[in-house]
Amino acid sequence: MSSTAKHRLLCAWFCPYAQRAWIAFNLSKIPYTYVDALILQEDESYHKIPELLEHNPKGLVPTIVTEKNESKDSVIESLICVQYIDEVVQASTANGTETSSLKGVLPGLSNPALRADCRVKSDWINRELCSPFYTILVRQEEKEQKRAFQRLVVNLKAFSKAVQERNGLFYYGNEVSMVDIALFPWAYRYELLEHYRGPEYALPDKTDPDLKGYWTWYGHMLQVQSVKDTLQPINELKRVYARYARGDAKSKVGAAVRDGLQAHDIE
Repeated sequence: MSSTAKHRLLCAWFCPYAQRAWIAFNLSKIPYTYVDALILQEDESYHKIPELLEHNPKGLVPTIVTEKNESKDSVIESLICVQYIDEVVQASTANGTETSSLKGVLPGLSNPALRADCRVKSDWINRELCSPFYTILVRQEEKEQKRAFQRLVVNLKAFSKAVQERNGLFYYGNEVSMVDIALFPWAYRYELLEHYRGPEYALPDKTDPDLKGYWTWYGHMLQVQSVKDTLQPINELKRVYARYARGDAKSKVGAAVRDGLQAHDIE
């Protein structure tokens, strides 16, 4: 699939999973159309547009719809969407159908081992740095919240150490990769934990040497235009995540975590 295909990103401005694909499209320079496909209603339920349900019966975002030669295909799940975007770049470049203006979001094809490592690290982030966020917000028992927060901080320090040792702006050096994209939407939302669960759920600040690499990385990510173009006002996100903090969010992730599952079991 080359970038000459038409791409529609079925998205939601408030969803961190969808933000991953949004950032990846922006970075890649692949032309795409953004579509608000999951719309919050006044009663905090969702309106899922027909196109979303047609291409993803679960009604989850992100969903990428590609159209070429009158045929349509769909790609679902956020990290799979990010990998798909990279594969479109690689295929277009290899076939000579595009110029070098397109940018991949995984390490280059000349280093398959590093590409594999990128997938493994992204999956680890999904499990260890994203899922605990929902446990802290959705689960209402303090012991569970504290245990999830401790897990988050321990693993964030491991990420911080890895970034610092690599001596680059981002995880794999000076170019944003899927690893950075996997984490950033939650890094942007971590302050919601303190807002809803109190000061003991604030991440250690920049004076903590174990998180120096993380905070430096976060500052660099905030300066990337492709990332900045996806950011939403934090007060709007606080409003959206109030339902998670109450434990009554009507999303599939909220329901799963209430039932004792992890967020990554759904996405």
